Amino acid sequence: MPSWHPGSAEFDTMQAGAAETGVAQADLEQAIGALARDIRRLDTEEACARIARLRRQAARDGFLPAATMADGLADALRRQGRAAPLQSWLDALAMAAGCGGAPDATPALLATIGVRFAA
Repeated sequence: MPSWHPGSAEFDTMQAGAAETGVAQADLEQAIGALARDIRRLDTEEACARIARLRRQAARDGFLPAATMADGLADALRRQGRAAPLQSWLDALAMAAGCGGAPDATPALLATIGVRFAA
């Protein structure tokens, strides 16, 4: 039976994993912030390339809702160009980064974009 008290191997492993996740989340949030800051100055091709890198980063680190939101953002940008609701997608992407790898977060995040479309 695992021992989860401070100083145990299991506890140390759990703490190391949480620290790695925290660093990965901070890196992802930083990349999202940089994209949000720059996206209006980028042409569509360059913006989609940055979004693709962000999506790969999110997927690699297990942030599947963020990877899904990045896919949606890139798709919206390719289909609608600058008419796409970029801020709604960027907001959902930022929220997704905070959800970690919770797969059940994706439908709720997509719904927030749908609600914003209807407004």
